[in-house]
Amino acid sequence: MRRHHFPAALLLILLIAPLMLTVPGCDELITEVNEITLFDSTLGQECVVCHTDNNDANIIVPRGQWENSAHANTTTLEATVTINGETFNTAQTECARCHSGNGYVAFIETGTPALQERPSVINCYTCHVVHSGQFGSWRLDSLRGGDTVMIADTGGQMAIYAQGTSNQCAQCHQAVEVPVFFEPTDSLEALWGPHFAPQAQMVLGVGGYRFGTSQIIPTHQAAVNRDGCNSCHFGANGGQGIGYRLGEHTFRLQNETDGQLVTTCNEAGCHASAPITDWVNLPVSDTLDQLADSLETLLVQLGALDPADTSGRTIRVGEVLSRGAAQMLHNYLLYRFDNSRGIHNTDYARALLQESVAQFDSLPFAEFMADVTLICAGATVTFTNQSTGAIDSVRWQFGEANAESTELNPTYTYDTAGVYTVQLTIFSPGGVDIERKFNYVRAEATAPGFIASDAVICTGASVNFTDVTSGPNIVSWTWRLDDTLIFSTAQNPSLTFNDTGTYSITLITTGDCGTDSLTRTDVLQVIDEIPQASFVDLIDTVGPAPQTVTTSNNTPNLTSGAAIDFLWDFGDPSTTDDTSSLRNGTYTYAIPGTYVITLTASSGCGSTQASDTIVVTLPGGSPAKASLWERVFGTTANDQDR
Repeated sequence: MRRHHFPAALLLILLIAPLMLTVPGCDELITEVNEITLFDSTLGQECVVCHTDNNDANIIVPRGQWENSAHANTTTLEATVTINGETFNTAQTECARCHSGNGYVAFIETGTPALQERPSVINCYTCHVVHSGQFGSWRLDSLRGGDTVMIADTGGQMAIYAQGTSNQCAQCHQAVEVPVFFEPTDSLEALWGPHFAPQAQMVLGVGGYRFGTSQIIPTHQAAVNRDGCNSCHFGANGGQGIGYRLGEHTFRLQNETDGQLVTTCNEAGCHASAPITDWVNLPVSDTLDQLADSLETLLVQLGALDPADTSGRTIRVGEVLSRGAAQMLHNYLLYRFDNSRGIHNTDYARALLQESVAQFDSLPFAEFMADVTLICAGATVTFTNQSTGAIDSVRWQFGEANAESTELNPTYTYDTAGVYTVQLTIFSPGGVDIERKFNYVRAEATAPGFIASDAVICTGASVNFTDVTSGPNIVSWTWRLDDTLIFSTAQNPSLTFNDTGTYSITLITTGDCGTDSLTRTDVLQVIDEIPQASFVDLIDTVGPAPQTVTTSNNTPNLTSGAAIDFLWDFGDPSTTDDTSSLRNGTYTYAIPGTYVITLTASSGCGSTQASDTIVVTLPGGSPAKASLWERVFGTTANDQDR
């Protein structure tokens, strides 16, 4: 019989072919949907459009460039940053919108910033949506940025940024909030101003406050009409970078190794007719920096910038500015944080800086002085307005409730002694400014006062009186007993009292702010009573040690009502902490023995004592064993030296 031999390769094919019908292709791996029901010899061709050993330009090169970009810096994700003295965690706050990959994706999908408990680094898929749409139409240049981006403008308005692929950039490289320029009722906060990346506003020429009226066309209008930021930082026609270091997915235009990337500057429609060889050291940038430095000096003078920060980027949190000064500060920060030295929009940057510097001369500056600041109560103060700038109206506040004036140079009478803060608010076309002088006016008065050395004394004792009168230049003192008898004209006299009773003292003083008197009734009590110490008898044998004893004081009150001082001595020789000054004492005896409890009752006129003896037994309560102390120490407890 003839045998038929099949080639091994053919046999392998016959075995594998049925399995190929069930093996998922790239579309299933990516989309988790496999619609292939029949064997397709072209399966996977769509994948190799991007994923191929011979196509490094699609993925390998861009990834290498991205690793040299600022976006690949993990400090963007992990950093805790300090902004104007306050600390923020960029990964755990709404900053995650632009400081983490998943935070950005979540924002683009929902339109709302959200906290990210586990933030991810910014990566290729943060910006690119490479597997979106139908299988067969996937593209590497599908971006999340959207067709338009709304960016903040002045006056609470929004501007439209629609610059092609750079819409992606504008989602984060923008001043998220442009302050609605306030009157000075609010103070500067840590996050006030354009933050760190207002490039989208600068490129379009929006978001700054114009003091002029001329319309300015963006300097890089040609780039704006194409892909905005990417026209320069990425390059047209698929990118024109230098290796992995400049341009394209690095978005860098200079470094120490390669110098400057000027290829993207000199494209057709831009600077091709007059090629640029050095965009870093342009004279116009030096001019703009000089203008910014001048504006910085003025803002330091206004108190808006911290002079200790030589970079000129730290505002003074809590400072209150006029509307015009706040607008100047915002324009300045917009230029500084754009970080392009005006290259992004030279004409717009120049207008913001020049107009802000010129605006300084028209700002309202509130200032005033008083003809006198130290007065006697009842005197009148004249205030002179020394403010500069165009003034529409003023408002004075003199430091007392409802004490105000709208006169330009008012007067005010301070009837009550005290220290007063005065505030002047001026209203002008350039805004509002406030000058507040704390504790500016001090109104004084002669205010008698004294201290007696004792409140209760016995007959025959003396009391010392100490003058504590306030007021300028006190020159005389008159002391009266019961408002009739003058007993001294010295500043700090003493007086002996021989008769019992309750006395009032009057002090009359005179100084530069007039004469006044103070009478203190019932200030002094003179007695001749001695309290009679007494307390309830205790049980002779109170119980076994440890034993707590509480006494009940029944010493009679003095007929004069004067206070009585008490001292309990519980007679325990084993400690010095066996006394109490309470009316009723409590003490715990740790050792068996015989103890004498003594109460001393005292007044300023003398003292008396009362005592009682108790026995604390051994545990078990045997009276025969109550002399253990004596057997051990050779004496009874209350015989010990104390």
